[in-house]
Amino acid sequence: HPQERIAPHWSRAKFTAHGMSEVSCEARHATFGPLKEVQGRLVRCNPPLANKEITNEHQVRGNIVYIKRGGCSFTKKARVAQKAGAVGMVVANSDRETFGMSYTDDGEPFDTICIPCVMISSDICAKLEACKQSPDGRAPWTCCFTPLVERQANVVYQETMQA
Repeated sequence: HPQERIAPHWSRAKFTAHGMSEVSCEARHATFGPLKEVQGRLVRCNPPLANKEITNEHQVRGNIVYIKRGGCSFTKKARVAQKAGAVGMVVANSDRETFGMSYTDDGEPFDTICIPCVMISSDICAKLEACKQSPDGRAPWTCCFTPLVERQANVVYQETMQA
């Protein structure tokens, strides 16, 4: 898509929970959605792959939704999460690496995805998932991701110098 971001974009993702050590990592942004800071409770998606309508919408609304990779396009995951009222989306990768989730043309306008979307690696996912859920189905983590402007500028500079 012509509006898709090409250069990799990153955010510093911080996950905090009462009585737990902070989990912090660099999360890779999708090639769509805004690059902006977002904060909220991290809520597990039901269904976990977000390959159909989210059934725990009452928990997702106003929070950041945690979605497993697979089952459908990243674009669909973002649209399903946004429709359920999520303020951000974290995709749990099944691999230790991350990549910029690509936009898949689904016939809907590109610029209607209005939530930040990031991917985290499987080793970070394992740390988050090892923590027990609360009775309401929410993971006990609070999440914040902040765009790393300096890293984006450095990557663009390096790519320019290599060209």
